[in-house]
Amino acid sequence: GGHSAALQVLLAAAPQTATHADKYGRLPLTLAAMDGHEAAVRLLLAAPGMTAHAGLALEEAALYGQAALVQALLAAAPEAAAEHASRALHKAAEGGHAAVAALLLAAAPGAAVAPINGRLPLHRAAERDHLAVCELLLAAAPATAAVRDDRGCTPLHCVASWGGACMQALLAAAPATAMVADARGQLPLHIAPANNFRSACQQLLDAAPQAALAVDSNGHTPL
Repeated sequence: GGHSAALQVLLAAAPQTATHADKYGRLPLTLAAMDGHEAAVRLLLAAPGMTAHAGLALEEAALYGQAALVQALLAAAPEAAAEHASRALHKAAEGGHAAVAALLLAAAPGAAVAPINGRLPLHRAAERDHLAVCELLLAAAPATAAVRDDRGCTPLHCVASWGGACMQALLAAAPATAMVADARGQLPLHIAPANNFRSACQQLLDAAPQAALAVDSNGHTPL
């Protein structure tokens, strides 16, 4: 609940409980970070051995869009936080938390090009059509617009599933990706019609009219 006065008393009585995890493996520090309780997080970080867990708290704060807490954690434990900056950025990208993503990119620019499970933060942001995060990631690392994930998908493939606002930004950054096939031989234009995204189909055709004739590994055209 972020009740820092009570927390202070409990930590004084039994400081070792700061490292006690619940049945889901969550520490008090990560629970406080999830809910953005900055005062509680600072108290817990001051407990013996807790700075080593600052990175986990950063990931949780990023996942839940707690920008003020992310900033505090980056300042309070920069080394531990830096080790987790990439995972935190992936979580912020999935959640569409642009303010958090901006803080993480400022602290660790290389996180924009660090894959996790074969995917970049840009794939995750595009897949959920988080335009503000996509724009931040493209500004930090423009070449990521053309990177393929472990399924052979570019970020343009990911946004084609949604037909959303990120498409225009991705096409502007890497127009040639409109003709890049994934592991199934599918172009982004094969994906957009399946979900009845008219505007997405039109944008992809404007970028690459020849995509309308492309045949995937199953012999299917976009039609």
